[in-house]
Amino acid sequence: MPRNKKPRKPYRPVLRTPGAMPMVYALSESAMTELALGPQACLLKLKQGLGESYDIETIGTALNIAAASCDRFDGGCAEAKATITAGVHALHSVRLRERATGRHGVSGDELRALGTALELADKMRDLSTRRELRDCLERLRRLAASPAGQQDLVELEAA
Repeated sequence: MPRNKKPRKPYRPVLRTPGAMPMVYALSESAMTELALGPQACLLKLKQGLGESYDIETIGTALNIAAASCDRFDGGCAEAKATITAGVHALHSVRLRERATGRHGVSGDELRALGTALELADKMRDLSTRRELRDCLERLRRLAASPAGQQDLVELEAA
């Protein structure tokens, strides 16, 4: 009589290392919607004059991720990088105005620049897999942690 009365299953799942992710899977539809609506909602709050510093940080993070993902593409996407940089400069002027007046808000030119940059960031994020987004976030964390890398990071503080 065999020792194991229950035969082995024909399928055994592959053991993965903790924290490992599939290589090519994109985010789910609901996750993509949440990622797209977060910065857009923050921009709408800034447009209405109800923004907070959290909203500026959320938009800044989305733009930083887009700037980091620009480097993945061939040629560095000079036009995309210029659009994102214009959005960062608009966000910087919003922050300067907030420091001077105590209120968050955007002008028409800043709103157009931020809207265009966030739209481009959404398109770039849609083309990315989860692993590529994770790599962009890790790159931003490394740049923020190293003093020499902070010059490469898109700065939101006053120069």
